Amino acid sequence: MKVVRKHDSILKDPKKSMIQNLCINFNNEIIAATFDNRINYYNLSDGSISHKYPISDGSADGIDRMTFINLPHYLLYTTTNQYDYGIRLLNAETHQVQRVFTGHQGRVTSLHQNPRSDTFITASDDNTVRIWDLRSEKPIMCIPTESGAVASFDTSGLVFAIAANSKIEMYPEKKAKPFQSGQVKDSTQVQFNHMTFSPTSNYLLLSASNGEIYMFKTLREFKQQAVFTGHQQADNVIHRPVFTRDESSVTIGDATGLSFYDINNPASAPVHVTSLVEQSPISCCVWHPSKALLISAGYTVDFWVPEI
Repeated sequence: MKVVRKHDSILKDPKKSMIQNLCINFNNEIIAATFDNRINYYNLSDGSISHKYPISDGSADGIDRMTFINLPHYLLYTTTNQYDYGIRLLNAETHQVQRVFTGHQGRVTSLHQNPRSDTFITASDDNTVRIWDLRSEKPIMCIPTESGAVASFDTSGLVFAIAANSKIEMYPEKKAKPFQSGQVKDSTQVQFNHMTFSPTSNYLLLSASNGEIYMFKTLREFKQQAVFTGHQQADNVIHRPVFTRDESSVTIGDATGLSFYDINNPASAPVHVTSLVEQSPISCCVWHPSKALLISAGYTVDFWVPEI
């Protein structure tokens, strides 16, 4: 796959504004969270910033994890404050925090909304994974884990996965007992830092702290399909790979641009690398769910379209 830059949006102070998250809400707007306590909404047509929402609850150094919920302009986020482990429900339009979910005793490493209900899932350095309901400040389920766990709901919302120390387990939505599990091949221990499902949930991607990306098949039989290693790892940036809409390839932001892997030809080398003009790292990227449009972010927000 090849992509060409459509337009970009340059941040005014790039040294202080490394973007950590990209999310698409139900109105298909793009937002970016930066370390300076600001959330930006971007126009898809020209890449311009349509709204800026400051976070001013006085408790955060910056935004760490972030996800939209199933309500317009509402989102969940955690902070970069090393002593603050709460998850906040924010109304971005009014700049008001509606609720703080407490219970974790360590940094939150995963934060994902259930796409079909008012529940969300978190993983933490306190060696627990918790399921929450937006209507209650306390978790409705707590699952002990090994250290370094990540977790996510699949795209149906009926299943969630937990991965820690080379092992991956799949759970039914409302039960704390796994129905399926798998293991990283030829490894005694791998530390994961990010998890994402493919659009149909037939595949699962796991990023490891060593820079490798593991792909597992989840349908019928849970097994490892590929390990992607040809991209260049950026310092202090967690790789957050994403699938294309048709699940034919995996896109990964790296130290100098974008790497694309063909999942039908699971070789370790990327199919194509698009280097950025600025040669700056990409911290996250996302494919638009209904348009042939890729959005990436690092010190800039860049919009890409497939090259025909």
